[in-house]
Amino acid sequence: MNKKITLLVIFCCCIAVLQAKSLEIKLTKAESLSDFISAEDIKSTTQLHISGPIGGNDIKLIREMAGGGFNEMENTEGCLEHLDLSKAHIVESEHPYYRMGEELFTKNNCLGTFMFYNCSRLTSIVLPDNLEAIEYAVFSHTQIESIFIPQKVKLITESFEEASLLQEIIIADSNPYYQSIDGVIFSEDSDTLHIFPNGRTGNYIIPKNTKHIAPNAFRGCHINYVDIPESITEISEMAFYNCDIKVVNIPQETTKIGESAFSACNHLERIYIPSNIKRIDYRAFAFLPKLKEVYISATNPPSCNNPFEGSLGDNNPVLYIPNGCLENYSQAYGYNFGAFSRIKEYCTTSNSSNKTNRFASEQFFINGWKALEQSKGLLIQRQSDGRFVKVLVRP
Repeated sequence: MNKKITLLVIFCCCIAVLQAKSLEIKLTKAESLSDFISAEDIKSTTQLHISGPIGGNDIKLIREMAGGGFNEMENTEGCLEHLDLSKAHIVESEHPYYRMGEELFTKNNCLGTFMFYNCSRLTSIVLPDNLEAIEYAVFSHTQIESIFIPQKVKLITESFEEASLLQEIIIADSNPYYQSIDGVIFSEDSDTLHIFPNGRTGNYIIPKNTKHIAPNAFRGCHINYVDIPESITEISEMAFYNCDIKVVNIPQETTKIGESAFSACNHLERIYIPSNIKRIDYRAFAFLPKLKEVYISATNPPSCNNPFEGSLGDNNPVLYIPNGCLENYSQAYGYNFGAFSRIKEYCTTSNSSNKTNRFASEQFFINGWKALEQSKGLLIQRQSDGRFVKVLVRP
């Protein structure tokens, strides 16, 4: 009986392979793709290469072939996995390609908002050579693991949010606006980290000399720990929103933390804030259900706008402040530092050549949990200046 079942499975798999199709279509005018695609093609094509102009109806049909319907979160029987648009060019059209609350239309040389959203069968795509812009959530809820950005692209928004399998984003060497460093999108001058691949896990070290973390750069990422270098001066709004990070160490040179920068990080337990911080925007550390400790080395609280809203409830986290500063912090009312019900002073140290306050050294496991004194193995150690380094403690 088992042998018969095995043979039947093999037979079905062979039939599926035989039914799979690869199509190469050259269009001379937009909105004509349907002339070359049959109802059977929509369900059986796994590879599609298109050249020439494509408009709204063409994108709508491609979506159907890749498992995504016209209406919000609608699915189809399409099985398109590999899409090559390198020799195609997207043109403005009066025909919508998707409806998400409102109908969305194509624009010249632009991957528009939600263009391949929820195309659940799509695993790879080659973008048009003349592409110039990639808008919001274009590749969300696809199975794309790697993507190459052509040389003319000069605008990339939050295009890869919820692209949960994406491991790397490669930028053409000749692109004058962006560059890829280890699969992460940076500005051409390396000053700004723009987009971290949503599917990456583990730990990540931001390259030295990076100055800014752009809005939504790590949003929704499943990264456990990010080493932020001293060169970072600003962390923008929603930069780490809904991340899996467990420890946040803000470097000494950072002066501003943007709105909702670390909000909704459901695993975040500890935050270290240096003395140079001048401004913490609205809900920067809001809705952190596991928050346990916040350390800050500034003698006076920075300018705030309800940064800890929704984070000071059941867990009742502890705020650690420098000795002699209790009155300064307890008078910071609202959802600012004064909202902590447990505020403790701790002793900081200073260096004659550097007047900034220092944190006491402590160690963590790679997964972010705090290590005990007798813990062995590969640990992350927070130095006296607040920075983190990897150390190997031998048995």
